[in-house]
Amino acid sequence: MKTISAIVITKNEEMHIESCIKCLQPFADEVIIFDSMSTDRTGEIATSLGAKFIPEPIFPGYGPQRIKAQKHASCDFIFFLDSDERVTPELAAEIKEFVANAKAKRLKVVIDSRSFTLSDLTEIKEHYFENISLLVSLPLT
Repeated sequence: MKTISAIVITKNEEMHIESCIKCLQPFADEVIIFDSMSTDRTGEIATSLGAKFIPEPIFPGYGPQRIKAQKHASCDFIFFLDSDERVTPELAAEIKEFVANAKAKRLKVVIDSRSFTLSDLTEIKEHYFENISLLVSLPLT
């Protein structure tokens, strides 16, 4: 069975981290909070919910931080989420189904939606993937 690591990069996110972790738990086999030296209760809340809390004293930028965080993931697939975003139950079910039916053991697809139109993404989906859905997450307002 294929597994999913969910990674959240944080700094002082005690207001968001509990609901963020709880939305990941229904589908993620491990939740990793990769923290940029929070001074609030982010770590305490994360560990109380069973997440793996990793403090990182240096913040070289978001991209390099993501690369460092990935090294702590032990699962087949990695799912990144910002602490102020949420995964709906429907999306969680779709992610689980996608991973269960994935032909590749590991797959990394990075699509910056600012660089592609919806028709571009549909064309990519139709030509390169047999079983993929377009997943969009929006920040809470």
